[in-house]
Amino acid sequence: MNKNNVRIAVRDSTDSHNVAFFDNKAGIKYKSANLHRFLAGSASILTIKYNSKDIDSIRSGCKLAFRYKNRDYWLNVMSFEKKGFEVELTAYSLGLELNNETRGEHKPANAMSIAEYVAYYDPEHALTIGVNEVSDKRIKLEWTGTDTILARLFSVANSFGAELDFNVELNDDYSLKRQVLNIYKKGNLGTNKLSQPVRVGKELKVINYSDNIKELRTAVRATGKDGLTIDGLNKKIYDSNKQLLYYSSGMTVYAPQSRDRFPSVGKGSNDNWIVKDLGETQYETKEALWGYMYGEIQKISVPEITYEVEGAIEAGIGDTQTLIDDI
Repeated sequence: MNKNNVRIAVRDSTDSHNVAFFDNKAGIKYKSANLHRFLAGSASILTIKYNSKDIDSIRSGCKLAFRYKNRDYWLNVMSFEKKGFEVELTAYSLGLELNNETRGEHKPANAMSIAEYVAYYDPEHALTIGVNEVSDKRIKLEWTGTDTILARLFSVANSFGAELDFNVELNDDYSLKRQVLNIYKKGNLGTNKLSQPVRVGKELKVINYSDNIKELRTAVRATGKDGLTIDGLNKKIYDSNKQLLYYSSGMTVYAPQSRDRFPSVGKGSNDNWIVKDLGETQYETKEALWGYMYGEIQKISVPEITYEVEGAIEAGIGDTQTLIDDI
């Protein structure tokens, strides 16, 4: 973002009027404006550096509002640091309440939908639910400790096998119109760009590469609500060569190709499975429990590969792209 001139409105702490504008063409000129976005919640942090002379009305608590790459942003200035004439502002997305307010023990009497959990933790209805891909699920959860509202919402989403995407919509005067919470099934956040491969060594230059199998497992077990298992489903998944890739038997999901590649003992054993117990869940049907277990075995039955790279690609948070290693 620091290579583009983006017009950024500075709103007062009550979001009632514009204090000023950061704008390198017609406003407060800024040295840099670095925007970092994160997968969890599509959260954003913006850091702006500029020279301050007689502009003393910008302080912590002000809002920064702008539109960038077809997305609206409305952030709270969380810190203000001034050294001589140079000022650095750091602003976080999401409302101050979600970041700063906490909630304690919560033990609902009955199973609730994710929309009901959101309503419980957002009694002022600051959030409007948009997309909700897990609207049909109802789960009874409970917490004994204390968390921020934001952390508790992420905990709820994780239990529902979901990802949260916090968005904002601005009015023409840069004031906040509404905050929208989209709820996607895990893996559905972002755009599928598998047809647009990125080549390592071309678009991206590899600095360091590593892989490890410390967390690799070749089978998973789990139970659902009231001791439910997937016994009897007998699922089978094949690869593109029609070779068995995953299958279920009893209460376990197996990854035979991974077991053959990474045996737990070696040729002297007839077992060689490395099993991870996923524990008890609140899934109420065999199919739902299978879906969860299948998703987990896919993630942990292959080595974990880490690239450190230089370069840039055109992509949004949560986008899925194919990485081709040409080196």
